[in-house]
Amino acid sequence: MLISTSRKPSQNTRKFCKNLKHATGSEYVNRGKSSIRDILLKSAVSGNDSTALVYEIKGNPSKITFYSRAKEVLSILVTVKTQNTRLHINPDNLTVKCDVPRLSILAELLGADLEDNPKDNYLYIHEYTDQDEDEYIEKDYVDYKIAIIDFYNKKGEKLDLQIAVRKILDI
Repeated sequence: MLISTSRKPSQNTRKFCKNLKHATGSEYVNRGKSSIRDILLKSAVSGNDSTALVYEIKGNPSKITFYSRAKEVLSILVTVKTQNTRLHINPDNLTVKCDVPRLSILAELLGADLEDNPKDNYLYIHEYTDQDEDEYIEKDYVDYKIAIIDFYNKKGEKLDLQIAVRKILDI
């Protein structure tokens, strides 16, 4: 997967994209003056079947739009929490555990297998619960969260890198 950003990304957005790149084994490019079409072409030429564009509001990642072979397949509004230290994820062995059927397409976009009981190196996509409120950085959005995407490293430890899905946009 190729990950890119809006035209002038903030430091927070670039940091999130780099964390996502390392966690998923994806390629990351700064968008600069490139059009979306140029980014999608660059993704195809690089041999990537999928592309993720990260948009921001007030300097923070707020929306991720996923494309598969230049066709938009998923768009989600998000609130993110980034990690400041090494992730220690082996993206070659990445798997996905998904309890939210509408988001199971993420496994395909990442080129990862869906597993019911992974032990390490995985993303866990689950519905938002009240227990997540204690851990989550922005409690103002509690009423709007649909799902949480947690990242687990090669030791099976939960990382600080987290994506809260506030809304799945219809395509």
